[in-house]
Amino acid sequence: MQIADLKAARYSVIGPLTIGATLAGVKRTQMAALNRYVAAVGLAFQLADDILGVFGEEKELGKSTLSDMREGKNTLLIYKTKQLAKGKDRRDIEKIWGKEDATVADLEEVKRIIEESGALAWCKAENRSLIEKAKKGIGKITSDESLQIIFSQLADFVISRRK
Repeated sequence: MQIADLKAARYSVIGPLTIGATLAGVKRTQMAALNRYVAAVGLAFQLADDILGVFGEEKELGKSTLSDMREGKNTLLIYKTKQLAKGKDRRDIEKIWGKEDATVADLEEVKRIIEESGALAWCKAENRSLIEKAKKGIGKITSDESLQIIFSQLADFVISRRK
C-alpha cells in the first residue's frame, strides 16, 4: 500500500498538484483537503492500473498484459493475492508471477487465482472506498459546484477507466 501511495499519489499527483495549487494561491485548509482527495484518488488510480495490468485488454492498454507478470511487478493486487491464496494456488502464483517466459495460459491461471482468492474483489472494494472518501472531501476543496462536479467525475473516471 505504501509503494502504491508513494508511486501514484505522492510522486505523480500530489507533488505536481501542490506546486500548481501553491502558485495559484490556494489556502492551507483547501490544500489539506486537496491533498487528502488526491491521495485517495491517486491510490485508487494505482489499484485500477494494477487490475488493468492483468485483466485489461491489450488493444486498449497499448501494452502486453503479460509484461507485469513476466517482470514480477509487486503490485498491491498481487500482494493481496499472495496473502489470500491458499495451498496449490498460493504455490502456483509464487511460481508463475515473475516467470520471464510466462505464457497466455499462465496469465489465465493467474487471473483465476486472483479472482478465486478474493483479491480482485478486495481491490475493487478498496477502490470504491477510496473514491467515496475522496468525494466526501470535495466540498472542503471548493464551493464552486461546477468544480465539485469535475472533481467527482475525475474520481469516478479513475476506477472506471479501461486503459
